[in-house]
Amino acid sequence: GKMAEGETFESHMEALRKIAALRERMEELKTVKERVMNLTEFVDLEDFLLDQYRQERKSLLLEKEVHLSIIRTIMTDVQMLEGLITKAEDKKKEANQRLQKVIVEDYEPLKDEINQKRESLQLPLLPSIQKEVDQEMSSYLEKRRKEWIESVPGGDGLNR
Repeated sequence: GKMAEGETFESHMEALRKIAALRERMEELKTVKERVMNLTEFVDLEDFLLDQYRQERKSLLLEKEVHLSIIRTIMTDVQMLEGLITKAEDKKKEANQRLQKVIVEDYEPLKDEINQKRESLQLPLLPSIQKEVDQEMSSYLEKRRKEWIESVPGGDGLNR
């Protein structure tokens, strides 16, 4: 009977060692499982953040396109105005040349002739054309100033 008892005792001890080893492995599994759960949570968070970043990038790229479109429109408008300015400068230059031609070929000789006749009749000479232009500009500016004053609320141009 002693042999059977020893075997039973040994087999019980072996079973206890196996259970202890199993418990140890179960604790390791629990630790590893916690790491898996923590890393899974971290990966999910990074995934969420990546989605947020990508969404923000997408909206910024759309905003950039809108601004680029506005800039392209402005550049087109500037180019169009450059063309208009060049044409207007050319027209002004031509008009100035025609003006000088009329002054030199028509106005000055006629005015000189008239002034000679006025002088011979002892009448005052005609004013210079620049004086007349200056007077006209002055009265035009005065008229504009009065119109502006009348357009201001209160009608007298005074700040109250």
